[in-house]
Amino acid sequence: MSFTAHKNHGPKGVAALFLRNPRTHQAFIYGGQQEWELRGGTHNVIGIAGFEAAVEDRFRELPTVIGYLQDLRDHFESSILDIVPKALIQGADSKRIPNTSCITFPGIDGIAYMAALDAAGVQCSQTSACRSRKPEPSPALLAMGLAEDEAYASIRFSVSTLNTPDEITKAIGITSSVYRQHLEKERTIA
Repeated sequence: MSFTAHKNHGPKGVAALFLRNPRTHQAFIYGGQQEWELRGGTHNVIGIAGFEAAVEDRFRELPTVIGYLQDLRDHFESSILDIVPKALIQGADSKRIPNTSCITFPGIDGIAYMAALDAAGVQCSQTSACRSRKPEPSPALLAMGLAEDEAYASIRFSVSTLNTPDEITKAIGITSSVYRQHLEKERTIA
């Protein structure tokens, strides 16, 4: 299991890796005896201290943080469903992380819609950051049973403890406005 500091507003470039049995893995960076000879190199002590501080802050406030993020996410999702009744919230009936929403907008070219949202100031994605340069649909969405066209029409939104309710309201307005413009554009082309 891997953990990155920046996901908890800690410093970028610092992560932790939990291996149930480190002896079963081979080194991917050679050069030293550190980390059971799995990764050579000097430890980023300042980054590690920042990572620790971020994790301590997060765990101290975890129930409050989870509630806040869920409230933001749920408000965003319910508002989008009011505006775009055909939209589908992926995983809505499942236990899921409180800060992320994946919404399928049927009949929409997701790549163009995402680009238009980004240009309008709403940061979103179609896949995880590690897959963002790959043009194929999200393997996670396909594994959930979505067809390719549904996966391509799905946009992932995330909220943070740094977001405010006013920002979510603004994002809802932009998302719905860009959706209507995008839908009209696709109807004109068809």
